[in-house]
Amino acid sequence: MPDPSHDFEAEEISRHFAGKAGTYEDIEQNKDDEHAIALNYLVSQLDYYDIHSVLDAGAGVGTDLLKLKAAKPGLKVTGCEPVAKMREVGHARGLSRDELVDGNITALGFPDKSFDCVCEFAVLHHVKDHRKAVDEMLRVARKAVFISDSNCFGTGSPVARAVKQGAHALGLWPLVDYLKSGGKRYYVSEGDGLFYSYSTYFNYPQLRAASKCVHVLNTKGTGTNPYRHASHTAMLAILK
Repeated sequence: MPDPSHDFEAEEISRHFAGKAGTYEDIEQNKDDEHAIALNYLVSQLDYYDIHSVLDAGAGVGTDLLKLKAAKPGLKVTGCEPVAKMREVGHARGLSRDELVDGNITALGFPDKSFDCVCEFAVLHHVKDHRKAVDEMLRVARKAVFISDSNCFGTGSPVARAVKQGAHALGLWPLVDYLKSGGKRYYVSEGDGLFYSYSTYFNYPQLRAASKCVHVLNTKGTGTNPYRHASHTAMLAILK
């Protein structure tokens, strides 16, 4: 989860996930969704890119860390999570206090190039400054950065998608988002708590500038163009 710093939006996010911590294990274990697809894809790439250590930024109760450990024995896994109740659940599930630590994605408490791969699953759409978060991920990664998150430009009816994509192409998306959110620039749902209108493609230029290549995976949606048709995508950036 993102950093629960001292502002209203971050505190609301922290409160939401702290309240879900007791049931989060069941929710995560029973889902077969876009992030499960993304994690399986990441696992398939670990040997190919010689990845021996992974940081999960915003690790929640540690479900993805446990899956990584089970899939690749010997892989060094670390997760950072700012919500104490989430970490408590993760520790009770068997993760050590060195494997799941306090920390937030916008200010990762690790030296440069500390991990072969840094990843996030469904965290960036809860982060107001997602560019700062990805900069931090790039800073502490040696070989790869992996993001699995939503793509606001691939959701809705064909007309809605066309309008959003057109506004983005014209540089008007911030204005559209401001008006759509009633000036708040955030949204609230019962299932997801407080979140922002986010697309993985917002961070594609950052990833591309720092990498030799970026692999883009459609994890939920149809069509030949993930930007236009996929509500969720994953991106694996192989660093220079």
